[in-house]
Amino acid sequence: MNGKKIAVFCATAALVLFADQGIKALLRTYPKGTVIFKGRILEIVSIRNSGAAFGLLAEQPFFLISLGGILLLLVLFSAWKVFSSHERVWAALLFGGALGNLMDRAVFGQVTDYIHVYGFSVFNLADICITLSCAALALGVLREKKNGGND
Repeated sequence: MNGKKIAVFCATAALVLFADQGIKALLRTYPKGTVIFKGRILEIVSIRNSGAAFGLLAEQPFFLISLGGILLLLVLFSAWKVFSSHERVWAALLFGGALGNLMDRAVFGQVTDYIHVYGFSVFNLADICITLSCAALALGVLREKKNGGND
């Protein structure tokens, strides 16, 4: 992979990471449970989650940190060896989001969540990047299989 591709990957991941960590740092200045904004379909609220998605594995911090580190290495390997250029952008979003949540978990023992869509769980920018990039990469794999590998 050439220098430009590495730079795009790193810049994209860094943008996600810095935006995610900046928002979380601001929200950690509020007491847990503080509602900062209340709208018709969502609210911004300062929450801490010691588990993974939906609070799963809350009592397993070492496992979550280890798994996160392994998955980050897998994303890096795939970005360099497997993914096409547009898939690499999705991988960078995934990497930046996953690294943001991993840093929270390693430094604070919990992830700061803040976007609460009513009727759903509370999540953050990193979660959005992880979810969208995984969906886009999965759709790419399905499209490639449908086309017989000739994308």
